[in-house]
Amino acid sequence: MKTQNGAHLVALAVGVAGLVALAAPAQATAEKVVVDSTALRARLEAALKNLESVDGFAGKTKGKARKDLRASTDAARDEIEAALEVLGSAEPALAPEPKARSGAATSAPVDKEVLVYRSGTGLEPVPHGGAPAGAVVLRPYGPKKLESLVREIGLRTTLEEKRDLVARRTEKYYFTCAEAEAILRAFDFDKDRVKVAEILWPVIVDPTHFETVIEVLSSNKAKKKLRAAIGWAD
Repeated sequence: MKTQNGAHLVALAVGVAGLVALAAPAQATAEKVVVDSTALRARLEAALKNLESVDGFAGKTKGKARKDLRASTDAARDEIEAALEVLGSAEPALAPEPKARSGAATSAPVDKEVLVYRSGTGLEPVPHGGAPAGAVVLRPYGPKKLESLVREIGLRTTLEEKRDLVARRTEKYYFTCAEAEAILRAFDFDKDRVKVAEILWPVIVDPTHFETVIEVLSSNKAKKKLRAAIGWAD
């Protein structure tokens, strides 16, 4: 019965992701569409928090049941995060036009998120004309996702599960050194932190500040090992 309840929560969370279809007309047509995007975003974010409860339940199961439930929650989380990204892109178009008073200036346009792509030498800003063909484009992670990720790491039982959570995020997002520090602090031991730092290193957008990430490690031996792994050998 508990497994059925967990699966039901996952199904509900995946269903919430379908709400993003409300935003599609704003991207597909030039016609102005106004929806309550704040309420929609709140429901999607609530669905993400519900998944954390399912994660906690999955930690009490074993074997194939836990593996299947983890896979379901990860897939649902990916769908919801993708929906939030689409909503974020559409929100400027969905917002109603501000009513400017006579002679008053209208508000400044909303800044777009900075996208980067993987190049042969690291991360590069996506140019106005778009990233090169076949390039992997990454989005910023951001504080809300970071807070959720740190909680999720605490809910996972094995080191493999915890590292997999981080690795999956590096497929679509880049991270700042400050965000990497917070992620490393979610792990208890230096040996685990070194492995996670190695996973994050290729998607660090401000690598010149990576020394602050290295300083999260407790032992000089671990710091030396990480520096060697990223090519900063003493």
